[in-house]
Amino acid sequence: MERDDHSCVIYARARGYKWHDTFAQGHQFSEEQYGSSIIFIIDPKVPDNRRVTPFVDLAEGAEFLTRKRNRTK
Repeated sequence: MERDDHSCVIYARARGYKWHDTFAQGHQFSEEQYGSSIIFIIDPKVPDNRRVTPFVDLAEGAEFLTRKRNRTK
């Protein structure tokens, strides 16, 4: 989210590591499949509003980082 002063705010919420939550199941809450870990790729060489890129899928974040590193070689 870009603010009026052109700074950027990113909200992220990790769900934790429990895949089967008995409290959630007992109260019929949906089981979350993503977000047990969140990775943030920070590139200080790009403009402020694109400097931080979050991923809830660690493999996808690693692929993104590999592509960025290969571009700079």
